[in-house]
Amino acid sequence: MSDPFSRLAARMDAITVRKMG
Repeated sequence: MSDPFSRLAARMDAITVRKMG
């Protein structure tokens, strides 16, 4: 799975989790 969207989504998810706590 080498998709730019998938990687961006994973990065956004990680940032959201870190911001949430």
